[in-house]
Amino acid sequence: MRGRRAVVVVLAAALALAGCSGKAPAEDGRLKAVATTPIIADVARQVAGPDGDVTSIVPPGADPHSYEPSLRDSRDLAYADVALSNHLLLEEQRIMRSVAATLPEDSSHVELSEESERHGADLLPVVEDQALDQLWLGARVTGRGAPAGQPAPESVTLRLESAEGPGDAFGYVTQTFGRVERVFDSTRPGQGGMGLPPRSHTHLSWGFTRPGEYTLRFAGYSGDRRIAPAAPVRFVVGQDAGSSPSAKGRTVLDAGHADVTLDLDRGAVAVSAEATGQQSVRGGGDGSRGGGRRQALERHEAESVVVAVGSKALTTVPSGQSHRFLGRPDSEVYILPQAVLGKHVHGSIDPHVWLDPANVKAWTVRIRDAFIAKDPEHAEGYRARAAAYTQRVDALDEELRGKLRSIPPERRHLVTTHDAFAYFARAYGLKTAGFAVPATGAEPGPRERARLAGAIRDLRVRAVFAQPRDGAPGQALRQAAAEQGVRVCELRSDTLDDAVPSYEALLRSNAEEVLRCLG
Repeated sequence: MRGRRAVVVVLAAALALAGCSGKAPAEDGRLKAVATTPIIADVARQVAGPDGDVTSIVPPGADPHSYEPSLRDSRDLAYADVALSNHLLLEEQRIMRSVAATLPEDSSHVELSEESERHGADLLPVVEDQALDQLWLGARVTGRGAPAGQPAPESVTLRLESAEGPGDAFGYVTQTFGRVERVFDSTRPGQGGMGLPPRSHTHLSWGFTRPGEYTLRFAGYSGDRRIAPAAPVRFVVGQDAGSSPSAKGRTVLDAGHADVTLDLDRGAVAVSAEATGQQSVRGGGDGSRGGGRRQALERHEAESVVVAVGSKALTTVPSGQSHRFLGRPDSEVYILPQAVLGKHVHGSIDPHVWLDPANVKAWTVRIRDAFIAKDPEHAEGYRARAAAYTQRVDALDEELRGKLRSIPPERRHLVTTHDAFAYFARAYGLKTAGFAVPATGAEPGPRERARLAGAIRDLRVRAVFAQPRDGAPGQALRQAAAEQGVRVCELRSDTLDDAVPSYEALLRSNAEEVLRCLG
């Protein structure tokens, strides 16, 4: 048996204390690989064949954005020869920390989508300017916070230090399946906060219980050490921000995309806002594998901006316990909604690269090379299986392209509940018309349903696309679609399950559903 870290002993003891059964994996001579997601695991199994054993940390049907690894997952990592992740900040941070802390030193960690560009993967920038008619205000970390050549911190925290205003203010994340996590709370200043790795971004919802002007002061921390002093960000809620005294000499942010930003290199909290008129476009809607749109963000000193939360943000508190911190159900509250549902931490590159089969071919090459490096005795088998799988993916891709070409150009719009299908759209000549789901994570009131129905009507779509197990967001989309006489279909993005047990089945299912619903 190869030498393993002492953590194996600690994990084995922890498993015994926790009542988990099972012994360490048998040393049967086969290469052992651990993938972070079922999709990566499926592709890796096609290359490994009988020469390798591949397991997945995230189980089928679970969300890789929010899944937290178990002791059993850590044990599997402790005995792995190769770990395979998507990264590009797709996986929950605890998964990546578990890989870094538990994988043996003599094993290899391959971040597939991070590393596959040199093997032919074509990556897309994140585009976040679709569908909503209000400002999107998230949280961002820029810079490294470490000198060149020194390791950057794994995670830093943006924290609400103090707040002033006529009511209470909150920043919160609505998870993919509707669970709410408060990260900023004016009733509990100095507690909690939004933890992010360097050079990343996440989406947030913001709630204000009364109209008026608020000043929220944010600071930055690395562990318990403050690394950026508190800086004020002003909000004008339910009033005309442009005529507010607070707006004099300041930039009013009332549309597009902005972030409360922890700037590690300057040691300051600022606001990053979309620079209008500075987008470049490459690629097209003809099925060619071009690119996407890259948003330019400008840095503003926190004191120099005013965030507008207009009267259109007035809504009612959803029923149920998850939003009770905002007030009684059906009471009025101002909500600046979250751009994308889910704890969707990401960088500047869209991580859902596998929905373009050309990128999975690049994955296959990188997996093949990683397996050969660890198990050269079976190199011939890895090469042969990788080549055969690449040919299968090529044939499936060509078949699906031929079918989807029959969809008329005016019908090639995708409206979904999750911003995850840019690669799929590019690969097959579709257009991502946006996502039309309320960002509160619960059924919207009459006003929100009317707005959603209007968006569906104005886009003139023939169908909208929900995802399995998408909870309240999917229900909202389904109801608005029914009111407009638009059919609801299903697309799958982040995981496999009994209905689509393989990557090839997922790709075929999505293409056939689009053809059925838009063709």
